[in-house]
Amino acid sequence: MLVVSGNDAAVSIGDAIGGGSTAIARMNAEAAHLQARDTVAHTTNGLDAPGQTSSAYDLALIFRAGLASWRFRYYVGLHSAVFPLANGKSYRIYTHDRLLNTYPGMIGGKNGYTIAANASYVGAATRGKHTIIVAVMRDVPNFWPEVTNLLNWGFAADGHVAPVGHLVVPLR
Repeated sequence: MLVVSGNDAAVSIGDAIGGGSTAIARMNAEAAHLQARDTVAHTTNGLDAPGQTSSAYDLALIFRAGLASWRFRYYVGLHSAVFPLANGKSYRIYTHDRLLNTYPGMIGGKNGYTIAANASYVGAATRGKHTIIVAVMRDVPNFWPEVTNLLNWGFAADGHVAPVGHLVVPLR
């Protein structure tokens, strides 16, 4: 699900933790805990639904929380994964994150597309002790140069530009 868009996997995970309504309640509770106040989930896979919202800021908050987990970091950093099939065969999937293979210090990210949000992406890169999270929404499908430019600007500005703010911390 984090290597490629796996809507079916997201629905299956939701089913495994008690079904859609239970999973969605947990997702919304976690968003509230993270202070992702623009985020309201109505589907477990993030596909469009009436009243479902988020923001690039909230994507950054959620991604930052994910980065605290070594498992999350591992999966968003995978270039590919192999799934076993019957009769000794297998199926390989490849990341959709074009920056993972090309951008120095890239930790990984997740891209997606819906009719309401258009192209979206959230990802992070580290250089030295500085980690930058970039999130874009309602973008064009080929947003990779834009995200690269945002990361480049952020690393170049480190120590030279005063921040306009910081991501809020999760509630206790």
